Amino acid sequence: MESGEQQAYIITGTSRGLGKALAKSALKSGAWVVGLNRTEPRDGDVDQAKNGKDWARYAHFFVDLSDPFRVEQAVENAMKFLQDRSIERLILVLNAATEGPTGALVHLSTPDVVASLNVNLVSNLLLISSFKRRIKDFPSKVVIMFISSGVTTVHIPGLEIYSVAKKSMEYVIEMYFKDDQYFDPDKETTISYQIIYPGIVDTDMQKRIRSPESRLPESTKNIFTEYNSQKRLVQASQVADKILKVSKEKGNQSFVRLSVEP
Repeated sequence: MESGEQQAYIITGTSRGLGKALAKSALKSGAWVVGLNRTEPRDGDVDQAKNGKDWARYAHFFVDLSDPFRVEQAVENAMKFLQDRSIERLILVLNAATEGPTGALVHLSTPDVVASLNVNLVSNLLLISSFKRRIKDFPSKVVIMFISSGVTTVHIPGLEIYSVAKKSMEYVIEMYFKDDQYFDPDKETTISYQIIYPGIVDTDMQKRIRSPESRLPESTKNIFTEYNSQKRLVQASQVADKILKVSKEKGNQSFVRLSVEP
């Protein structure tokens, strides 16, 4: 950590995939980490790591992002956990996402669409608002980081609901940034809004997309199957390290889009 700066991360979706890799990378750097998920990380390497000093700085608080009414309490729990730890740089990482429902828009069920938009859009928006209402108690530099996706720029058949939410969240991040200029120009806390493009990461989501049971058209499955067969998928641990590095480097910028794609 530069100059002994004490960092803390609040990360959604740390139970697996990129979120878990981000948590592990942050912990190795000496930061505190709060995971907001339905379940804690439980695979072998994480359980083993929890016995070491790094995971002593990790806390898990339950939240089901498909139920936006749970968000406020989860953020309150996270901030209370961090409030007496002399945090100098506080980072909210909006990572959790679901790719479903997939398939033709006309055939998607209302409950599935609502649940997906709650996870990928509504709860993220509420997380930011709840977080920002509480940062006045932290004399720190603040980063609000959204993990986006290439689907915001390229149409991938069958992933439209996921794409809509990701693109909408990019707009939401930009609007929070602009809100600061209009409604709170004299704020004491410095906030950096960051939209991150991680590339195509080797995660459980990728496996579900390529699965024979997937409702995606064959043309879409073939795209990701080819990436996998050509070993072009990036390991989550490598992406996580890059994300935290570039985020720190660009932390003095108020609004920035960052790609860590190979």
